[in-house]
Amino acid sequence: MINDHQVKKLRTNLNGSMKLAKAAVRSGISRKTARKYRTLNQLPSEGPAKKIYFKQVQRSGDLYASDDIRMVSLSVTIAGQPFEHLLHHFVLTYSNWASVILCYSESFESLSRNEPSCYCGTNRPSSINCLSIAYQFQL
Repeated sequence: MINDHQVKKLRTNLNGSMKLAKAAVRSGISRKTARKYRTLNQLPSEGPAKKIYFKQVQRSGDLYASDDIRMVSLSVTIAGQPFEHLLHHFVLTYSNWASVILCYSESFESLSRNEPSCYCGTNRPSSINCLSIAYQFQL
C-alpha cells in the first residue's frame, strides 16, 4: 500500500533531475506505480474511497427464496379459453437449485400446499414474497 510520504519523496527525487527508475527505488515503490503518481497530481490519501465488500456466508440447507410469477402476459389458452396461472419459483440460495410449481393463486393456502413439497429439508427461515408483501416464513 502506497502512502503519502512515499509519493512526496518520489516527487522530490524527480524534481532533483533523478531518473524515474532510481527515484522509484529510493521511494520504495515500483516503477509502474511511480509512473502513475508522476502524472497524477494527487496523493494516495486524496484519491477516491475504495469499495468495501462484506463477506456473505451461506450454509447448505439454511436459506431459500421463493416468489410467484404471473403468466398472464404469455396469453396461454386451453380449448380457446385463457389460462390465467402463476408459477411458484423456489431457489435454494446455497446451491442455486431451483424448482417451479404451477399455482392458481397467490394465496397462503397455495403457498403452504406447494412449499413443503420442494423445500428439501430446509428448516431455517426463507425469504418469501407472498401476496406482494415480503415477510419471514419459518417452516
